Formats: sequence, C-alpha cells, structure tokens
Amino acid sequence: MMGFGLFALTPAFIILAVAAMLAVIFHFKHQARLMRWQAAREGVDLEALRATAAALERRMATLESILDAEAPGWRDRT
Repeated sequence: MMGFGLFALTPAFIILAVAAMLAVIFHFKHQARLMRWQAAREGVDLEALRATAAALERRMATLESILDAEAPGWRDRT
C-alpha cells in the first residue's frame, strides 16, 4: 500500500520540480530584461541632463557677459 502511494505521487513531484525550475528561470530572465531596460533608460536620462547642463552653462555665460557690459565690477561686489 505504501509503495503504491509513493508511486502515485511521483508524477506530481516531477511536475512540481519542473514548474519550480521554470519559475526560477523565467524570474531571472525577467530580472535581466528589467535591468537592461533600466540601464537604457538611465542612459537617456543622463543625456538629457547633460543637454540641460550645457544649456544652463550657455545661459550663465550670456548673463555674465551682459552684466560685464552693463555693470562693470559686479564680480567684485559679491
């Protein structure tokens, strides 16, 4: 009787083991895909920040040249 019960449960154990292995594999594949997407997204964000920084530097240079022309010595007052 005990041997038959174990024999009857063996396919269930095999199916559960295969399902668990597939779940682990798909989990790590999903994590890898997510990390690649985040890395690509960070690259896009970094380029946008660089462009913003360059625009701000140009604006600051323009404002400094205007102040140099209209208010000489403004740098010494600070």
